[in-house]
Amino acid sequence: MLSQKSPSLWLPLLARLPLASPSSLYARAPTNSTYDWNKVPLDYEDESMGTTKVAFIKYPSKNESAEDLLFNFGGPGGSGIGTLIPLAPDLAEVYGSGVNLVSFDPRGVNNTGPALDCFPGDPATRHMFGSGYFRTVPDSGSDSAATQFYLAEALGNWCNDAIGGPNGTAQYVNTPAVANDMLRFVELQSFTNGKPKEDAKLWYNGYSYGTALGATFATLHPDRVGRMILDGVEDPENYYNGLWSNNLLTADAGVDNFVTSCFAAGPEACVMYESSTDQIHSRLSSVIANLKEKPVPVWNSSVVGMPVLATYADLTNVLLLSLYFPLASFPKVAQIMVDLEQGHGESLIVSKKISFRSDCQAEASFDGLQASMMILCTDSDGRGRINSVEEYQDYVEDLQRQSKYIGNAWAINRMNCHSIDVVPPKSGKFSGITGADTSFPILFIGNVFDPVTPLASARRVSSHFPRSVVLAVDAPGLIRTVKLHKQIHTGIFGRIGSTI
Repeated sequence: MLSQKSPSLWLPLLARLPLASPSSLYARAPTNSTYDWNKVPLDYEDESMGTTKVAFIKYPSKNESAEDLLFNFGGPGGSGIGTLIPLAPDLAEVYGSGVNLVSFDPRGVNNTGPALDCFPGDPATRHMFGSGYFRTVPDSGSDSAATQFYLAEALGNWCNDAIGGPNGTAQYVNTPAVANDMLRFVELQSFTNGKPKEDAKLWYNGYSYGTALGATFATLHPDRVGRMILDGVEDPENYYNGLWSNNLLTADAGVDNFVTSCFAAGPEACVMYESSTDQIHSRLSSVIANLKEKPVPVWNSSVVGMPVLATYADLTNVLLLSLYFPLASFPKVAQIMVDLEQGHGESLIVSKKISFRSDCQAEASFDGLQASMMILCTDSDGRGRINSVEEYQDYVEDLQRQSKYIGNAWAINRMNCHSIDVVPPKSGKFSGITGADTSFPILFIGNVFDPVTPLASARRVSSHFPRSVVLAVDAPGLIRTVKLHKQIHTGIFGRIGSTI
């Protein structure tokens, strides 16, 4: 029986997806789905370097003429297979019978090689390290920025010894290679169906990091774009340069939306309700400030396996994740805030277990956070490095000027790469400059209150692709899936700058 738990869409280093191992895929996948590997070269310009296998899963339509629609749900490091399995029935309703739903694990992720594991054969140690390292934020204490900086240096060098350096496998997990893997997939499908490989076109829907992947594909292979929807748009130039500096432009507007939604919901629906939004804001700020100074001890054995602290860093990360899916998360955040006011940290710890890997998953062979780190550091190719504690503190301050609530939680995305030594091959290097006149116009989608992929990014990237359209969604959250079964075939998405 399939799990009914909806997975999180991916953003770097913050969200977790259900993992799918080859041995369990057939048991969990829809009964009419198919699962296969495509063999691809590690280096598309030097195939003598060897090959790896890319895992794909297809949820076919009953319509024999349906097109393959390939999904990347975000990352880097997100398992497309682990995400599509539970989402396939809902996505089939959204897109209709005209498409087969297809996804894959990109290089270095889950079922696809090459393996990215800084702690090979020792998942318990990897989990123990990650459960502390990825929880921290740089201003949670007087020396926290320095601690995070030097620990990132140690982790980077540790990973260099395991999988980095000039002979390591990490150099082959770059995003341009993944874009070429997608082209190889559609060419193989075209050949299998008795059609010329040269005529194959990609039908693609990418979210978050998947939009950077899609823009990369469209730049490298503009004549191979069949249909492309990029939803929750990452700025590719900022991403490839390793800056992570323009993601949070509307993040605090998302927190403001939490406050106004609580006020609008009233006392029966929101436990933080007050007679004005200013009073709710004041309560929220007080809880955050108090927890920063005084973490809450938690020792309830029904909740935790050992005594722990509910910390400011935990709350910051949970608050950030709540902005991705506000309808589901905001009521829980309100309850967490009230509990913390009363000196109870159990609900925060429970929410933290949703955001981070729980003990029962510690033996999994794949670690999405580690894969995410290595992929994004390979893509940045040494650009955007932070070389001192002082430089890191300045960067954190810049982020906190963008978002006083979650700027510090975002800083780790850039910090992780400061000592990673991975140089992609020539075929895997990409400047981040995207743009081309594609064979079919691209649809970009952005939310007005998007926490980490602001609408401004969709408009900026769209300006580099002639004839593309930006659909602005007046809603909070990370992405917005709309009924597209007619539009994806006709290509009629509305005029430039449309808002729904």
